[in-house]
Amino acid sequence: MASITLEQSMASVVRFIIDNDTEGTKAYFDETPDSFYSPSVYFPVPYVDGRQVTLKTYLNTITFVAWFQARTDWEAEARAAKIRDLLTLNRLHIPILNKDGTKTGQSIAVDQPQQRKIEEGIVSLSIPVKDYYYWNVEYDKINHFIPEWKEATDNFREEDNK
Repeated sequence: MASITLEQSMASVVRFIIDNDTEGTKAYFDETPDSFYSPSVYFPVPYVDGRQVTLKTYLNTITFVAWFQARTDWEAEARAAKIRDLLTLNRLHIPILNKDGTKTGQSIAVDQPQQRKIEEGIVSLSIPVKDYYYWNVEYDKINHFIPEWKEATDNFREEDNK
């Protein structure tokens, strides 16, 4: 079984959301402009919580967040719920993709997504992914999290500018 990179995991989560959201949805990654397009989805930088789980094992929970932005609360809620339900029906697994967009045949497991209203017309969907590793074995994986997020989302930024 081939090793899955952090970049692949991140890009696969973003692609799953974009591919299953309303057609024509615009994606934002750095920040949402004051007059954002509707429908749109904003992906802030994921956040990480870490903890030791055994003497030699460490756990990072990477939480991906997508803000579904729409003209009405109902539309934003429905779009977030659609992704949440698709994840649940897919047994909380997201297919891993190669750089060319083809499926690897592998998937990453996610925890149950959490949905909540942020403000008028904006609903947040948080998708936690647990990543276990051994001390000193995968230090680089943690050390390069932010650059990996930037690289994983660069292709989406380029697609959006075409």
